[in-house]
Amino acid sequence: QPLLAQSLHQQNDTETWRLVRLTHTSMLLAGGWILACLWASTPEMDRLLPEEFQGLQWVILTIGAVKVLQGSALGSQVLLGQSDHYRKTIGLNWAMVGLAIPLNLWMIPESGLGLGLLGAALATLSAVTLSILARQWVVRSVWSQWIPNGRSLLILAILVMVGHALHLWEPAQSAGLMLMVKSAIATGLIAAITWTLNLAPEGKALMTQQLKALRD
Repeated sequence: QPLLAQSLHQQNDTETWRLVRLTHTSMLLAGGWILACLWASTPEMDRLLPEEFQGLQWVILTIGAVKVLQGSALGSQVLLGQSDHYRKTIGLNWAMVGLAIPLNLWMIPESGLGLGLLGAALATLSAVTLSILARQWVVRSVWSQWIPNGRSLLILAILVMVGHALHLWEPAQSAGLMLMVKSAIATGLIAAITWTLNLAPEGKALMTQQLKALRD
């Protein structure tokens, strides 16, 4: 954030958009990796938790998706907040709150959809998603730039496939052991695919440089 604010102050458009896109990709990968590990391990979590806390896997997934979206959109939030268009961010935040309230009243109680905790999570996800899409539209209309791209979709596809494939795998071994094994496999697969497909080029370049320095 300080680097982005500095580049905005210096009116360095090239560096600004490099940092915005780097933040988007990095936060999407980091947050998505954590969520993929959590989703992969939810069957084991259910086996370890008391009965009254079981069956919350969809709530965990939905709340996790909210956090991933918010993290991946951090660059655009800082960009608008540090620019002359910060009032639009304030308006979007209030609109999100205004949307979340009726959605909660509709989704949570038995008189509505009766979804309880899942309803609260879905209401938050819906409001946050629409707010972030509106923010991207503002960025597009002001700077003629669209931050998510094909790489974003590829990263999402990889995270979903890895997390869900491991979620469906439910071996009979110790839940605690399998929780660690699944997280390790998800981490290894996501890291290997990210490296092979060069989904984080700046991170790969830095890692390559560090490994070369160690060998020398």
